[in-house]
Amino acid sequence: MTTETSASADRWSRHPLPDRLLALAMLGTATIEVVFLSEPPVGARSLALRVFVGTALVFHTLAGAWLLATAGHAREWWTRIALLEADVLLLAVPYVLAAVTVPAILVMLLARLPLIVTVLPRRQMLVALATVVLAPSVAEVPRSVGDLPWGLDAEWSFLVAVAVVAGSTHLVVRELATAQAEAQEHEEAARRSETQARAETARAQRLALEASELAEQARALAARREYDALHDPLTGLPNRTLYRDRLAAAVAHASRTGGDVAVLLLDLDRFKLVNDSRGHAAGDVLLRSLGERLAGRLRGSDTLARLGGDEFAVVLQDVDDPVDAEGVAAQLLDALREPFDLRDPESGAATALYITASCGIAFGLGRRDDLGAVLREADTAMYQAKARGRGLVEVFDASLRHVAQRRLDLENQLRHDLETGSGALCAWFQPVVEPRTGRIVALEALARWTCAGYGAVPPPEFVHVAEDSGLVHELGRRMLALALENAARWVRLQPELEIAVNVSPVQLQQPGFAEDVLSALARAELDPGRLCLEITESTLLDPEQHHVATLHLLHEAGVKLAVDDFGSGYSSLAQLRSFPLDKLKADRSFVDDLPILQAVSDLAQALGVVPLAEGVETVEQARFVAALGYQEAQGYLWSRPRPPGDISHLLQGAVIPVPLELDGVEGPVG
Repeated sequence: MTTETSASADRWSRHPLPDRLLALAMLGTATIEVVFLSEPPVGARSLALRVFVGTALVFHTLAGAWLLATAGHAREWWTRIALLEADVLLLAVPYVLAAVTVPAILVMLLARLPLIVTVLPRRQMLVALATVVLAPSVAEVPRSVGDLPWGLDAEWSFLVAVAVVAGSTHLVVRELATAQAEAQEHEEAARRSETQARAETARAQRLALEASELAEQARALAARREYDALHDPLTGLPNRTLYRDRLAAAVAHASRTGGDVAVLLLDLDRFKLVNDSRGHAAGDVLLRSLGERLAGRLRGSDTLARLGGDEFAVVLQDVDDPVDAEGVAAQLLDALREPFDLRDPESGAATALYITASCGIAFGLGRRDDLGAVLREADTAMYQAKARGRGLVEVFDASLRHVAQRRLDLENQLRHDLETGSGALCAWFQPVVEPRTGRIVALEALARWTCAGYGAVPPPEFVHVAEDSGLVHELGRRMLALALENAARWVRLQPELEIAVNVSPVQLQQPGFAEDVLSALARAELDPGRLCLEITESTLLDPEQHHVATLHLLHEAGVKLAVDDFGSGYSSLAQLRSFPLDKLKADRSFVDDLPILQAVSDLAQALGVVPLAEGVETVEQARFVAALGYQEAQGYLWSRPRPPGDISHLLQGAVIPVPLELDGVEGPVG
């Protein structure tokens, strides 16, 4: 639709006045036409003219009435324009034929002139005005030439008027058709635009919804990541990071309010036995249940966290006295006295499991800045509680400060000695002999350390320090290197001599452990068959069997494997068969228990491995060990652990004679 036509429609639809003006003009014209038909002027009584005027009368009457009825509702604006144009053209006929007086015609035209000028598009307006202006000139033609032959003067004038009206009507209709087509095209375009707009709106809404959902997912993911970063995945409790934040906040609060804070550190007693005997899945169930039970005994303002493994920590706010902290610790330990129900995943049977914990307390944090020192104090108190008998509570005080300082000094000095290769960390060796003959068949390497400022440190103490500080891998590598370095010299004196080195489960879990061992053997130019790695029985109890591939790789390379302290755990025959073993070392606690010694010897023979008895200190024990079929033994009866220099002299004899009289000893002999 053109801009001019659209403007005309807009002007028509603004107000009902145009409809009413045109309706009045048409009804007025209809009145004149009624008068014309009732008393037609002379020369205007032809039938054709009367029919035409009658038609015009009907048109003006109906159109005027319709316009009055629909005034102000010009939705079909082009219908109004068509009525106006047809009305103007119909006025030309009586004017041409002089059937109506000129004043009457002028009055009727003047009534329509405002609408013609203001509403009609320019082209239709020019056609209407031209029709009115040219009609008198056309009407004068027959009068100027006089009467035409055959009496055609009136008919000629009528035909001329009809021709003018028809031509004008044709132009008007064509314009209206064009306008209507343009209007339809505009409406179709508007519908398409509206449809497209709705589609774009729907797409925008969908994209906005998707963006909102993505933003919500991103917020949820960020919140989840933040939660995971601050909480233990097994128990859902705060982890070490969040624990430190809560502890710092509690200390800051206490410094402002004048209160105090206490830290409780709980460590389960002998939890490793649960994992070894029941499996890690059962251990995880126990830790979750334990966390829930401990949380139920604390206030909402307190923080319970799992620091790792079987170690839990509690931050107590607004504590006025160490006795209050001890009371909370007693409640927590009391909560553990009730058995935990563990369900076997295979049989579904529930088993009651009792467990205890040791607790260390550090108090007086409200005036402290070194939170790391606070944790070390609680840790020191906790280990002191374990040393006093387990299942107890210990509060850190001045008497324990030297213990904490000792642990810190040992860790720092051990790290220094490992990094520098200090001779303060060395390997001593204890012979392994044939109990019948006393012939030395192997040497077990044992770690010894002299710490600056503290002297000789017991192996269990500094090994525990190494495990807590993450130095156990480096300590293991150092001991292996020292053992192989000495063994390379000693095999020249005794080619069949074996060297035994203890390996912890933590070392076996280290990636590349087997490759490190074989590389160390290559550097020492030692046959792999001269090395025997001693693993703990707990290694056999790992339900995931993470170590099997590593041990098989070493065994296939020629390295021998022995189970140390056998009988102290809960390994089964099936577990023993899954490992490539060469020796079973009966735990030293069974050296006087003949039935168990006999059972271990029989099991070793059934598996096709060498039985070895530990802790032999008397001749009588040696006699029974030999009589029960033990091919190897070690203990203070033959030799205590010695430095490498003493071992070199000892190997020159290759025999440690101990008189054994086997006559009269019951049991199988060798």
